[in-house]
Amino acid sequence: MKKAVLYTGTFDPFHLGHYWQLERTYRAYPFEKAVIALISSNPKKPNAASWKHRKKLIELMIDEKQPPFEVEIRPIAYVQPVSIKKFIKQYLEGYDVIRTVASDVVVEFIGDKEYGFLDALNMLDYAVVVRPLVDQNKLNKALSTLPPEIARNFNY
Repeated sequence: MKKAVLYTGTFDPFHLGHYWQLERTYRAYPFEKAVIALISSNPKKPNAASWKHRKKLIELMIDEKQPPFEVEIRPIAYVQPVSIKKFIKQYLEGYDVIRTVASDVVVEFIGDKEYGFLDALNMLDYAVVVRPLVDQNKLNKALSTLPPEIARNFNY
């Protein structure tokens, strides 16, 4: 089965650190396609640049870097379990999907009780990219709060 990575975020702006995360994920879990789910409206970031502008910045970076995988940029309303399921069905049907997230995002994500995070975390396997200068102990502590059947979905 073909492999794809799902990378969600507001990406305001998309920068080398974001691209580096895709590269790191590719080296650990080679995939044919990366789908960037660009959040169109994030209530936690009400002053984000327009979706069109952020999409253009991603396209410029991808054009410059010429990655060894296909990249698609698709809109997503907000990252919640229901929207992720719908997104995967619409854009990634037939792919073995892994979601890439940065370690600091995982810590924040697990702590967000409003999100319904257990449902979301149980849907996919995760490639957690540990960012430089991020406290590894905070990541380990956050992951230790998850039930074992969900914690094993995280690889870093």
